[in-house]
Amino acid sequence: MNCSDTIRMRVRRVLMTGAVCLLAGSGPSIAAPCDFVPYCEPQQQAPVQYGFLEIKGWAYYCTGDHPYYWNNAAWGGLGGNNFGWTANTHFSVSENPFAEDGAPSKFDATIDHLSVHKDSIVMTIGCSRQPQNFPAQSCSNGTRVVSDPKCPVRGAVQNYCTQTGPVPVCIQAWSEQCSNGIAMCTEELDATWCVVCN
Repeated sequence: MNCSDTIRMRVRRVLMTGAVCLLAGSGPSIAAPCDFVPYCEPQQQAPVQYGFLEIKGWAYYCTGDHPYYWNNAAWGGLGGNNFGWTANTHFSVSENPFAEDGAPSKFDATIDHLSVHKDSIVMTIGCSRQPQNFPAQSCSNGTRVVSDPKCPVRGAVQNYCTQTGPVPVCIQAWSEQCSNGIAMCTEELDATWCVVCN
């Protein structure tokens, strides 16, 4: 494949994506960050600059005391997106859920810049205190965040580390079997909390 073939493929992809955007509307996302996500806070990410018809793969991470990114497409797409963006020109953002597997803090996307002008995109992702794999469907009265009840640990403790800067950020996640049900617990730095059914 030569250089002109690569440029033609890129232009064809951009034109097709642009046509789909025109037919579907040019709004940034189906839902807003934190829609359908419990204990959620929107976390705005640093701007990333894009050039003429540029396509990039990019990963963003939830941090602080809301370290869990929820991939709402895991519910068959019924929850909409858990991300949004702002920019001056048109972008197309496609989430890559398979690249997020095993990394509960990670949002991964392919971002297409559909303009001949340079621009920056600012992503906002919805980050929760509750892990997505919490069995919320068994909580008929919802859930709440509590301090660690110190019940017996079920299964293995999971360690997740991400490194987006010079120092890695790690969280530990585990479940505890308490007399009134399961507690899904998280420890990050010096903070520990658990999510339990009401």
